[in-house]
Amino acid sequence: MSKLPAFALFLTFLTLGLGPLSAQSTDENDPGHPFRVNFGAETINLDPQKSQTTEEAEIYTAFYEGLVVYDPLSLRPQPGAAESWAFSKDGKTLTFTLRPGLRFSDDTPLTAQDFVASWIRLLDPATQAPYASLLDSVKGAKAWREGKLTDPSQLGLRAESPTKLVIELNQPAPELVSILCHYAFVPLSAAFRKSGQGFPASDGPYVVVTRTPQKWVLVKNPLYWDKANVQIPKLVFTFSDDAQKVTEAFKEGNYDWISDGIDGSAVLSDRLISAFPLFGTTFLYFRVDSKPWNDARVRQALWLAAPIQKLREPYIQPTSVLIPTFEGYPSPKGLLKSDKEQAVKLLAQAGYPGGKGLPPVVVALPDGSESARILELLKAAWTPLGVKVVGKTIHGRYYDQIDKVPHVIGYFSWVGDYLDPTTFLLLWKSDSSLNSFGMADPQYDAILKKAEYLSGEPRMKVLASAEAYLLDQGLLLPLSHSPGFSLIDRESVGGWYPNPLDIHPFKNLYWKALKPWKDAVRFDFIPNLGYNIPHA
Repeated sequence: MSKLPAFALFLTFLTLGLGPLSAQSTDENDPGHPFRVNFGAETINLDPQKSQTTEEAEIYTAFYEGLVVYDPLSLRPQPGAAESWAFSKDGKTLTFTLRPGLRFSDDTPLTAQDFVASWIRLLDPATQAPYASLLDSVKGAKAWREGKLTDPSQLGLRAESPTKLVIELNQPAPELVSILCHYAFVPLSAAFRKSGQGFPASDGPYVVVTRTPQKWVLVKNPLYWDKANVQIPKLVFTFSDDAQKVTEAFKEGNYDWISDGIDGSAVLSDRLISAFPLFGTTFLYFRVDSKPWNDARVRQALWLAAPIQKLREPYIQPTSVLIPTFEGYPSPKGLLKSDKEQAVKLLAQAGYPGGKGLPPVVVALPDGSESARILELLKAAWTPLGVKVVGKTIHGRYYDQIDKVPHVIGYFSWVGDYLDPTTFLLLWKSDSSLNSFGMADPQYDAILKKAEYLSGEPRMKVLASAEAYLLDQGLLLPLSHSPGFSLIDRESVGGWYPNPLDIHPFKNLYWKALKPWKDAVRFDFIPNLGYNIPHA
C-alpha cells in the first residue's frame, strides 16, 4: 500500500517532548457514543479493486469483509465471510467454507459465486487492478489478467455450492490465505460489479447512511453475520487535511482517533500518541524502461554520487535495505556511503564522461518541504558531475498521478500488504500488476520464480538474493523504514493495537469503560518487525 510518511511530525514530537493530558469529552460510558475519526481530504476510491492507499485500506474495514480478516494484534488470518478453510494434501487446492445465510446490505445473498465473479472482475485487464497479480498462484489467473484466457472453466476458481469456494493453485502457496486478508479480494455485489458506480452494498460490520465530501456517518449493518459482536453502534468519519484544526479538535475531545495529518507542534500527552514500526520503507527509485536509465552503471553512478548519509539523516529509522529486518530473513547489505570517484568512473564506462550526453534527470516528488530538501541535495551532488537535474512537483494525490508523469527518479513509500518479503519484491517483477518502475529483467524474475517452489529458510535466502539484486543494480535507494503514528486514547478505546501493517479493523473497537474485562486475555504490545510471518 502506498503511503506518504510524515517524518517531520516525529521529529517535532521528539524535540518538543510531551505535555499534560488535555481534557477529553468522550463519554465512553455511553454505549451509543459514536467513534469519531478524521482522515485526509475526501478522495476515497469506493472500488476496493482499484485502490492502493493505507487510508482507504482502513476505511474499507468498516464496510467490506473478505473470506478472511486480520487479527488486529497478531495479523494472523482469522475467519471472516468464511468459517473455515483447508489445503489439500499436495497443497495445490484451497477450499473455503462460507458461513451460511450471508447477505449484502442490500439484502441480496452473498455466496461463493460472488467471490468468483468479483475475482474475475479483479483479473480482467480492463479493470486495471493494481493487486491482480497477487492471485498469480491461482491456476489460469496470470493468463486471464494478461488477456490470454477468457474461458472461466479454465480458471482455477469455482463455486461448488453457495458456501463452498474451491481454488486450484499452480503450486503450493501457503501465503495465499494471508494475502486474501487484503481488501482487493472482498466480494462485490452483482450491481456494483456491473456498474462500478455509486456506493457499493456492504458485507462488513457497518453501512454508510450519510455521506458528504466532508463527513460520513456509518451505523451497524443489521444484516452482518456477526452484528452481535460489533460493540460501537455508530462511526463518524470526517475528511480534512487541516492538521492544526483537526489536532486541536482532538485535544478538545471532538475526535477519538486521528490516523494521519497530525499537527506535530501541538503539546500532547504520551498517553494519546501511538508510535510504532511499520512493515514499510520509503525509497527513491529509477524508472528503467528507457535508455540510458536501463543501464545499471548509470544508476549506480548517480546513487554513489548522491549524499547518502545526508539524505537519510533526518529520518527516525534510516535504512540501506528495502525490506525491514525480521527473524529468519537474511537481509543483504545496502549502499551505506557515497563514492564520487567510483561514480565518475562508472559514468565514463557507460559512455557519459563528465556527464556529456546524459539526458536531464527528471525527479518527481510530492509537494512538501521534505521533497524540496531531497531535490536540493541531489542537485548539489549531481550538478558538479555534469548532470542536469530537473525537479517536478506533483500536487494532490501523488500516487494517483505519478505513473502519468514522465520522470526518471521518483519517491515511493510502501507499507506491506501482508507480512512477507514478496510484498516488496513483486514491485519489480516484470509481469506484476504492481510494477510501476518499468522493470523487465528475466534474471530477477528467475530468482523470484525459484522461490515459488521453496519454503522456510531456503525460500528466505532466495528472496534475500532477489533484494540484493535490486540494490546491487541500483534500482532504488532506500531512505527509511516507515513509522506509524496515531492520536488515540488507548486507555479509553479497546481493540486498537499497533501493528506493522497499520490495520485497525473498526469491528474490533469498543469502549473500555463498558468492557473492562475484554482485554484481560490479550497482551498489549508494539510488535517487532522481526516476529514470524503468519501463514494459515
